[in-house]
Amino acid sequence: ATEMAEYSFDEAETLPEDIYGWLEDEGYSEEYTDETADAGDADLVYLDEEEVIARGEPCSGQAHFPLTYEAVKPAIDEILAGQGWTVTESEEDGGNVVAGGAAGEEAATYFSKLAWWDCFQGASQEEENYNVLVCDYDTVSGEIHELSGWFGNEDAAAEVGSQMASLLEREMGLSEEECCAEMVREAIMENSGNPEGYMEFYPGYILWVLNDGSISVILEPY
Repeated sequence: ATEMAEYSFDEAETLPEDIYGWLEDEGYSEEYTDETADAGDADLVYLDEEEVIARGEPCSGQAHFPLTYEAVKPAIDEILAGQGWTVTESEEDGGNVVAGGAAGEEAATYFSKLAWWDCFQGASQEEENYNVLVCDYDTVSGEIHELSGWFGNEDAAAEVGSQMASLLEREMGLSEEECCAEMVREAIMENSGNPEGYMEFYPGYILWVLNDGSISVILEPY
């Protein structure tokens, strides 16, 4: 497994000295601050969603799967329906922001929408029966940034995590030899209690397994 590294805007990102000049050079209007960022978000500048969509440019700060949320949503619904869970769907804005790059690098944009599936196993609403699946996708292109889930037990994490991996592999057109969904299942089972977390590269995506009270499974492109 690959050694884990934590990501932090505060540690890894600083805005260009003249961020507003950068925005002007990039052609954003004076509406870009969207009521301006709070003091606690001083390293971010919020952009107007309508303008972001009108410009038609996907974000530059995150990798994208060559798949859209709209295209995979029916398959996600089918996977969850197959678990026999009680499911509630919702959507929200993940934010449209500009953040600085590392020293000497250009600023990057992050455009995100989030689709949520809150799931309960059976009638009980105890924590071990509660699972959440999230699809983070680009505000502009609809292409997926990551699929992630928080699970109350390792069986649910392994079952849904491996099926999500299989979905990505199928939709990306990977060959049978490239498909690793069963390896993903085994990795989740073996590392669901690992306090240090786990990360591994597979063809077309990265698998993260974290445990912070619930079991987190993240699939993202590279």
